Amino acid sequence: MGIDHNINILVVDDSRMMRSMIRKNLLLDGYSNIDTAINGKEALTTLQNKRYQLVTLDVSMPVMDGFEFLEVLRQFEEFNDVLVMMVTAEADRGLIIRLIELGANEYIVKPFTSETFAKKLTFMLENSHRTKEEVLAGLNTEKEDQENLVSQVKDHLDAKWGGEENPKRANFCPKCGTKAMDESNFCHQCGTPLAI
Repeated sequence: MGIDHNINILVVDDSRMMRSMIRKNLLLDGYSNIDTAINGKEALTTLQNKRYQLVTLDVSMPVMDGFEFLEVLRQFEEFNDVLVMMVTAEADRGLIIRLIELGANEYIVKPFTSETFAKKLTFMLENSHRTKEEVLAGLNTEKEDQENLVSQVKDHLDAKWGGEENPKRANFCPKCGTKAMDESNFCHQCGTPLAI
């Protein structure tokens, strides 16, 4: 059974740019029934007026943040089948575990690529029956995958630029070649994890 692209989706984020970017990614993936809200309070009002199957939800918002929204949403039985993908700027494992325990079905860390967004969305929709325990187990697998990717990037950089002692190595993304401009562990251009 394929994914239903006619589902109603609510994008909740206080950033106009993020709402627009997520909406664009959804449209590119073939979804067209997309509404937006600027915070959790507005999203709850919107949910009372229309039935949604999926919510993408920012964690940090004014008025009502993602934590508060999830707590309220999961108190009502009629919303138990609404899938929630959390969108967060923090890759903190404890935060992600807390969100899953509150009832999030999936999460994605900003910045992300269109490909990563599509992959996470498809996986969540195809595996909507997962329990919290299964989602948490997936978190462990994903962490291992990220560690393997970082190791592969490090090996690639060592082969290309001659090891960690080469100062050029830390300044460029191995995937897109963009000069690393910030101190995060991810390329600001394409989202690739950078070796530390």
